[in-house]
Amino acid sequence: MITRSESIYVVFPMLITFTIIWGFYYDELKKPLLFSSVVLLLWFSYKIWELTYFGSFLPNTAFGEDINLPVRLRNILSLNSAYLKASADYGWIILREFKINLFFMAVPFIIFIKNEAEKVFLSTVTGMMVILSFLYPFFFGPTRLDVGRANTHLVVIIALFVSTVLFSIKDKKLLYLILPSYLILSGFWIETHREKPFYLCCSTSKFEKIREEVLNRAKKEEIPRPSFANPDLGAISWHKDFNIVDMGKLGSPVLARLNNPVVIKDYIFKFVAPDFIELHDIWSCSYSYIFADKRFENMYEPLWEEKTPWLSLHCRKFPYVKTGVWIRKDIEKNSGSKERKFLNYLASNLSLKRIKYELKKCQGKSGITACQYVTRNVYRFIPELVRKGNYKGVLELFTLDKASNYDLAILSARQSSVWYRKVISFLYRYELKKIVHPENLVASGKLEVYIKDGHLLILNKSCQVKFKEGVFNIKFVPSKSACFSHSNVFT
Repeated sequence: MITRSESIYVVFPMLITFTIIWGFYYDELKKPLLFSSVVLLLWFSYKIWELTYFGSFLPNTAFGEDINLPVRLRNILSLNSAYLKASADYGWIILREFKINLFFMAVPFIIFIKNEAEKVFLSTVTGMMVILSFLYPFFFGPTRLDVGRANTHLVVIIALFVSTVLFSIKDKKLLYLILPSYLILSGFWIETHREKPFYLCCSTSKFEKIREEVLNRAKKEEIPRPSFANPDLGAISWHKDFNIVDMGKLGSPVLARLNNPVVIKDYIFKFVAPDFIELHDIWSCSYSYIFADKRFENMYEPLWEEKTPWLSLHCRKFPYVKTGVWIRKDIEKNSGSKERKFLNYLASNLSLKRIKYELKKCQGKSGITACQYVTRNVYRFIPELVRKGNYKGVLELFTLDKASNYDLAILSARQSSVWYRKVISFLYRYELKKIVHPENLVASGKLEVYIKDGHLLILNKSCQVKFKEGVFNIKFVPSKSACFSHSNVFT
């Protein structure tokens, strides 16, 4: 239950089944309730620690993979036919992938159990596991990459099932006969049905090659602790060479929770501005709007890039999208940019006085993003600042200089479990301030509609429940005062 948060989906029904069957056969509930309470208490204790550390009961992967339980439950309760059909189709795939007959290989051993309560419990749990496997996508949706991932927790339950059967056999002679037979049959089954190892998406050697390539370029450019935006999925961050911005979302609480391309683009280009970006095939296509933004070409140059056959086949709508690795121009050793000069100074002399001077110099220029190069590079050296005992001094410095909520959230992240919430709140407020002005208001009523520079914003200030989520049909009616075309207005 600790390594897989959603395993409570399997364990909780098992505890209920255990309690009911025990109560029925032994006419008392104190022991099973105590046992179940201890299990759940341990689980809740871990989840409370998780909330304290990560700021959320749900793991980041739930947001990254768009696992939204309330929305899925509403679809089930409202009998959404399309949703139910898609979930059922995927449920059958899960059962086929898991080869459901593995369960029933163990069923014949139930005849050796003399205790009727154990026999009923194990039989019930076996059937329940089949049903829960089928229903898994109704609650959690399809798994990313690996269909069988929905069933990995069942390995533990099968082990429990088999061990319970073997321990219930009191006749040693019979046990010595059954155990070797079981191992031989199991080994035969595994050997005849196993699949050769295969990569779910791509070889880890490809990630290693990219890691070495970027690391070597970072060393050549003398970039300490470079920031690296890529669909990491844990492969590159394992080595702890970079500050990772996980475009795959599983390792980035900010990107996992952002779903607005306009906000994501400003986050990438104006705020986090990673030193390196790597995207490939499906991820390049998913982030097509990154490539379409003129800031990408202005800010980054390729280490290498190519139009792969996959993109030519599957991403035809976005011909400008490429697979490749890019470096930010301003961070290169010979760029002469103010950011590079500041980085060089910090690398040789991590001085609070220089940080204060740089903040004073950049404030008041180009709005709230003018000092982001200071924030990025101070963040880069936080481990060194902590070791020197200057970390609190830096936070005080940014607070006194009235830095933005974004800066304070990023720099104090090691002390706050909800830093990413502050970042997300800041980013959305930042976008609102850019467009919510009287001169941009084109319609008002229950909702206010703003249009500026090809951006359309529908704002509901009252935040009534019925407007929190929905599908809007927007009709543009030409008038004498204005004429809008769908080609230059987008949400």
